[in-house]
Amino acid sequence: MNYRLYDVLYLYLEVLGIAPIEFFKKASQIEGIKWNEKELKKAMKDAHCSFYKEYIYSDEIDTEYLDNILEERQGKYMFFSLKDLIKSYNENIDAAKFLKSILNVNYETALLLVMNFFVANNKDAKYFPAFLRRDYSLTKKKEEKILEYFGKIDFRTWENCGKTKKDMEREEMMNLMTMKTEPEEKSLEDILNHLSKNVYKTISFTVAGCELPKEELASEILKNFTKTLQEYSEEQIFTLLDLNHQVFLDNEFLDDLMVGYVYLYEEDGFVKCLLPSEIETLLIEKCSEFKELNLEERDKKMWVLSHLVMQYVYYNGLIEDKMLQKLLKENHDIELSIEEIDEISKQLENEKLDHYYFFTPPPRTINEVKGLIGLKERFQEYKKVNLEDEDKYYAMEEDFLMSLRKCNVKENSILPEIHMLFHLGLLNEKYLKKLMKDNEVKLSNSQIKEILALASKYERDIPIWSMNGFNQKERSLDFFLKQEEPKKKVGRNEPCPCGSGRKYKQCCGR
Repeated sequence: MNYRLYDVLYLYLEVLGIAPIEFFKKASQIEGIKWNEKELKKAMKDAHCSFYKEYIYSDEIDTEYLDNILEERQGKYMFFSLKDLIKSYNENIDAAKFLKSILNVNYETALLLVMNFFVANNKDAKYFPAFLRRDYSLTKKKEEKILEYFGKIDFRTWENCGKTKKDMEREEMMNLMTMKTEPEEKSLEDILNHLSKNVYKTISFTVAGCELPKEELASEILKNFTKTLQEYSEEQIFTLLDLNHQVFLDNEFLDDLMVGYVYLYEEDGFVKCLLPSEIETLLIEKCSEFKELNLEERDKKMWVLSHLVMQYVYYNGLIEDKMLQKLLKENHDIELSIEEIDEISKQLENEKLDHYYFFTPPPRTINEVKGLIGLKERFQEYKKVNLEDEDKYYAMEEDFLMSLRKCNVKENSILPEIHMLFHLGLLNEKYLKKLMKDNEVKLSNSQIKEILALASKYERDIPIWSMNGFNQKERSLDFFLKQEEPKKKVGRNEPCPCGSGRKYKQCCGR
């Protein structure tokens, strides 16, 4: 995934609050991001952060508390994978949503409570109900739910320099296992010769239960790795290969350090990973087997996955990551993690904001997200993607956009908003004139007629975002068929049979 300087600043500040400028420089270097004044200025503005002495801090913190935060900080700063920071960020959001439902408060209040109690102040979950009781009434059942939920989360805290308990294990391991320099020769025996006595003993006792001579220990490690390799998935093998000479960020490989498969060394202020040459060779050989067997199959699978993700986002305009994950499983028997869907979506250049993927042009703020969600909530059903329809829809899409540009509407004006209204099924005279007024744009009567004629040409066939990908024709047919089915009389306060989610009296019973 390609990260930006903004991502580094925003994600690290979520778990640190404040950190040295030099730390952010190194964190950017790890991600291969260039650090320059122009990019930094823009990234800091977008991430809502500022300078304080030789530090960068989040603007959400009052400057009078900055020195206190730094004084209470324990341990050294540590680098994390941005993937893990995104996971923690989403955990905080989910925790706030859970608390919102329990306390019946708005999302912003719930998030502030979570961040203040756990992240900023590093408090134990068992004291959280008592903290909440000051301002909120809690039943015993609610307190039990809060304790059960928050007791399972390993929060990253400002006091611990953003580390989880697992990160602290990694830090302890790094302090114990890291070689001061990289060995010139990379064979297993050469690396074992380079280790301190304590590290050598630790690995030997873990592998064999006693201290072995170097030649015997190297042989035992290779024998064990050859067996373990048969159980590795293709993804694990590629991930392990990618570790070589990279900064050690991932807690997943802590066990591999103890059994002698991976080693650590210091270079330019970073702790990096080192694979012995024999283990690297075995991984490459296994990798080649996967490539020979699966290249064509993998390419085909990747094509299908990327096009399914692309179509679901296109059908819906906005779709929650967990819903997309569910639809892929239920409709296509494809199981993917949210991180895997994120990676595919990123390659497709789809935007993501607060757990939602967007078709371009994306909403710009959380309020716009909420607005679009509100429109979609009338429909619980989602249209199943059929890849055979892909060319048909994109041909209509392209024809609509090309025709729209021929209406002589200036490129820098309201084309994206017109496009969005089109996909919401709201491109009519009323909304078009409101759009013109809000953006202070003038269109002639002939331009308005041309645009509305375009909408009329495609409105029955194009996927409507507020209908979760169904078009007007499908919803009309669906409603007609439902009316034909013999069924009991619908009460005025019952859900409308058209599937809108509204009461019958407020919808088709009017």
